[in-house]
Amino acid sequence: MFLKLFRLTFAFVHLLLTSTVMADSSVTVEVDGVVITAREIAKRADFARLVYPKHAVASLTEIAQEELIEEVLISNESIRRGVRVPDKEIALAIVDLAKSMGTSSDVLLARFDYMGVSDTFKSRVKHQILWNQLVSQRFRGEVVISDAEIEQALEKQFAAGAGYGKDAIAEGQTEEYTLYEISMLMNEQTKTLRMAEAERLRKKVSSCSSLVSDTFDLNDTVVRLLGKSTTENLPDHLRDVLKTTAVGRLSKPIDNGSFLLMFAVCGKRAVRGDLSISKKTESDLRVKGVVRLANLYKVELRRRAIIVYK
Repeated sequence: MFLKLFRLTFAFVHLLLTSTVMADSSVTVEVDGVVITAREIAKRADFARLVYPKHAVASLTEIAQEELIEEVLISNESIRRGVRVPDKEIALAIVDLAKSMGTSSDVLLARFDYMGVSDTFKSRVKHQILWNQLVSQRFRGEVVISDAEIEQALEKQFAAGAGYGKDAIAEGQTEEYTLYEISMLMNEQTKTLRMAEAERLRKKVSSCSSLVSDTFDLNDTVVRLLGKSTTENLPDHLRDVLKTTAVGRLSKPIDNGSFLLMFAVCGKRAVRGDLSISKKTESDLRVKGVVRLANLYKVELRRRAIIVYK
């Protein structure tokens, strides 16, 4: 909703200046002791008309009132959690927003100042940044998207005809590996010995869980977790080596001059479809998860607050 504001054009200026939203002076709200006056609501309703030009006056007044209540809740929560937004960060956010509208921050602020809503605009930017930081702090690491959820979402997108056909899912299938790297230091004098040790180690290792203990007695040998990597991110020579390496086993030794390198395949799975689609789907699911938690957070803040409508 907030982002919709920044897509407005200056065509609304005339509409704002020629239609002043009237507010009943008896309409005020108190949120945890903070009073929201009728004048503040009327000014915010003027600003809301830019976002909702087709809404009735009564509806704009209600929207304005709820926005101001929300800002008080956010301000109180940010104080409680020690979250602050420097003026410089607000200014930079306004610069970015102005660029997205094809103008400069000075021109944008001058226009809003001419309309009498510059302070309101800055307040909305500030509280949006505060809210993003509060949500990030509160739910950091809580939104975890599983492979099964991504697969299910891709199936739903395909069933709904989401801009790509079945071929886009099926083609470009790739492998995702979970890898450890084993590097054995060598030189020309020790090369034959080290190669023999590498082959004995390959026969010995049958599970990644014993990899560290299996290499413990080997001198000048380092075991390093590489994590997950897909086929297209691997060099060509390594792709061929890993294709013939079973899960839980070591690849053939690779001589790179100073080291013998082997790779333990601790996991291998086929990843369906274009990875860019999968990654976008994962990102979309993560955003939805954050939005859901953020909405629950807002409900919690309202439940804790004492809100008195007068």
